[in-house]
Amino acid sequence: MSKKWLYVSIFLLGALYFESAGQHIRPYGFEAAPYLQNLQEKSVSIYWVMNRSSTSWVEYGNSSDLGRISRNSQHGLFDANLPVQKAYLTGLKPATDYYYRTASVEIQQYGAYDVVFGDTVYSEVKFFRTPTAKLSEFSFLAFNDVHDRPAFIEDVVERESGFDFVAYLGDIMGHIDYTDQIISNVIRPSASFFAGEKPFYWIRGNHEARGSQARKLIDYIDAPGNRYYYAFEWGPVYFIVLDSGEGQPDTNQHYFSLVDFDNYRREQSMWLKDVVESSEFHSAKFRIVLTHFPIYLSEVVARDEIHRHGRAHNQEKFASLLNESGVDLLLCGHTHRYHVAHPEENVTNFHVVVGGGNPAQANSTYTRVDFSGDQLNVSLRYYDGKLIEQFTIDASR
Repeated sequence: MSKKWLYVSIFLLGALYFESAGQHIRPYGFEAAPYLQNLQEKSVSIYWVMNRSSTSWVEYGNSSDLGRISRNSQHGLFDANLPVQKAYLTGLKPATDYYYRTASVEIQQYGAYDVVFGDTVYSEVKFFRTPTAKLSEFSFLAFNDVHDRPAFIEDVVERESGFDFVAYLGDIMGHIDYTDQIISNVIRPSASFFAGEKPFYWIRGNHEARGSQARKLIDYIDAPGNRYYYAFEWGPVYFIVLDSGEGQPDTNQHYFSLVDFDNYRREQSMWLKDVVESSEFHSAKFRIVLTHFPIYLSEVVARDEIHRHGRAHNQEKFASLLNESGVDLLLCGHTHRYHVAHPEENVTNFHVVVGGGNPAQANSTYTRVDFSGDQLNVSLRYYDGKLIEQFTIDASR
């Protein structure tokens, strides 16, 4: 080996050593600051991610003085050494202000008979307000097909500041090969932009079912029932979340015999039958469905040839149930072509908004929904805020 290449090799080895050493001596702290999940009238889940092994808790109260503590335990053991820190606040009051901060203690060594603790790190004091069934107004934003470009979300939430929660309608990420993608492209930016005080609700897209670490995504969110399909209420509005799954047949070679989405959609269909018959669903002032694939009773936007099977199976299992049950609005994405369909166009008995493409495309969009009294006001907008279409749904329709 020549001296030149010897020096280059030494330099590269040295750079790798110092990079590794730098990671090792990086101060103990947050990979992602606290973010709210599953906010309800009387409870909320608070999640956050630390950069080393930890045990944690949340301090909270009705003022910045805090005064109460919640620490999660399972099977008689307080959480420790888990990748995601979690605390569940229960016994809250509806329509009430709460303040909180997280506390995490580094676990430097964890043996059966010898545990060494390090520093304790606290978050900033954050604030949230519990919803109530008696809400007279609220707003939320919906994003779809962002595909690992969180700056798009930051720009919109800064402009659309007056909202109460965010719905991620799928493909916020591409395939998931590393858990750091979940943190860096969703969790960390969401926590930074809004989610420390306003929750997000997750609707899985087909891309987020791909990759070796796709099965870890559920660890970072708190969907009701710990499933990607669920229902929740916000004020007098009832929300149904459906997981539309993948688009091609389960036997497609690109899935390597590792998916079971046809059975999964059948499972959801049985669950959906019970949901649309529930008293909570029927007593709601409005009923909104959140999913990734468009669900139509016609082929209005059925130009997605590669995902024809998944689209058809979603329609088979869900469309008639939704169409006959009194759903008011369905929000979705996937096609990267925005589209709005109304009941009078004989497509469905409910309004459908399909969001546009990702932020690298000219037709990138987001949706804002404002509930007030007996009306839902729905706005589909381009990335820069320019209005594409706006319409109102009356509760008496």
